[in-house]
Amino acid sequence: MKNIVRKLFSIILAIAVIMSIPAYTANAVGYANTITVQDIENLMDGSLGDLMLSVKSFPEDIGLTQAEVSDAYLGKTFSIAELNEENEYESVSDVVYIPLISSGDIIAIFTIIKENGRFNCTAGIDFAEQLDLIMKSSNGNVALVSENMDIIAVDSSSISRIVFDAPSESVAFASKNKRTYSDACRSNNTITANEMYSEQYTLPSATLPATREYNFLDYPIVFQGNYSICWAAVAASMIMYEMPSQYPELYATAACNTIGHSYTMGQPEDVIDILEAYLPSIYAPTTIYAPLTQNEVKAVIQNNDPACMFALPDHHMIEEHCTALCGYRIVGSTFEVRYMCPMLETIKLMTYDSVNGCQYRIGSFTFYWVYTTRLYYYV
Repeated sequence: MKNIVRKLFSIILAIAVIMSIPAYTANAVGYANTITVQDIENLMDGSLGDLMLSVKSFPEDIGLTQAEVSDAYLGKTFSIAELNEENEYESVSDVVYIPLISSGDIIAIFTIIKENGRFNCTAGIDFAEQLDLIMKSSNGNVALVSENMDIIAVDSSSISRIVFDAPSESVAFASKNKRTYSDACRSNNTITANEMYSEQYTLPSATLPATREYNFLDYPIVFQGNYSICWAAVAASMIMYEMPSQYPELYATAACNTIGHSYTMGQPEDVIDILEAYLPSIYAPTTIYAPLTQNEVKAVIQNNDPACMFALPDHHMIEEHCTALCGYRIVGSTFEVRYMCPMLETIKLMTYDSVNGCQYRIGSFTFYWVYTTRLYYYV
C-alpha cells in the first residue's frame, strides 16, 4: 500500500516539476541531468522515500519533533535559478526542492540532486523558516534565485529579500544587484504561497526500529559566523563532543585564536592543529585524502567519534566547505549520513550514493565530500 501511495504522489509531484521545465530543456542534448517523471517515481520508491521515512520516524535527527512531523506533508516543488557568467539568471533542472509543511509552516526542505544519471537527496531545516516568512508576506509570485551561496526571493513587485545569506558572502544581494522580477523570473523558479503550501503528500506513517539508529543526538552545533572558518567550527564541535564537561562551549573564533590562525579558510592540517591543541595526546587526528566508505563511516560512528568532512564545490572556483560527520542510518537499501553544517547552523541527513558518494547543495553550488580528518586512539 505504501508503494502505491508513493507512486501516486510521485506522478503528481513529477508532473508539476516537468511542466515547469521548458520542453526543449527536457529533451535537448546536454540536459541528461534534468529530473524527470520517471526519476521521481523511482526515488519515491527508493532513496527519497526512505529519507522521508527516516525523517518521519526519527525527526530528532534533523532538529524536528514528533509533534511537528505527525501532521506534516509535502508542498509543491520548486527550483532556484542561478546567476551565470553573463550575469543573467538561468534555469536549473538538475536540482529540485520540496518543502515539508506542518501546521501551516515550512519546517524543513528536501533536496534532490541529479548528476550523471544518479541521485543524492538531503533533508534539513535549512532556510525553511526564512522562506516561510517571505512566502507568507508576499502578495504575488516569488522568483527564487541564487548568487554563489546566497539565496534570494524576488517578488512580482521586484522587491528582493534574502532567503539565505551565506556567512562568507561579503556583500548582500540587495545592495550589489538591483534585479527586477522579470530579470529573476525563469520557467521553473517561480511559485506562489497558495501553490507552495498546497498538500501533495503526507509523510509515511510507518516507523523504523530504534535499533537501526547510530546518531549522536546531542551533537553540538557550532556556527562559523561571518567568516570562512567552517573548518574551525567543525573542529570545535568535535572537541565539545569528545570532552563536553571541559568544553561545554567553544567558539570557532576561539579555536582559531588558539592556534594563531586568522579568520580565513583553512586546511586539514589546521583542523589537526586545533584538535591536538585541545584533546589529550591519546587522540591522534589523521587526514584521509578521500571520503570515507560506508563501512568506514560505520566504524567511525560506532567508535563514538565525529569526523571533519572536507567538501569541494563543482565547476566554481571558491573555497571549500567543512561539515561534521555525526551519524548514519540505514533505511531499506538507503545509506544515510548525518552531518552538522556550521554555515546553515543545523544538522542534516544526506543519502550516500555508491558512485557519486555524498553531495549537498548550498545556493548555486553542489559540494562533494573529498577528504576526511578523523580521530584514532593510542593508549
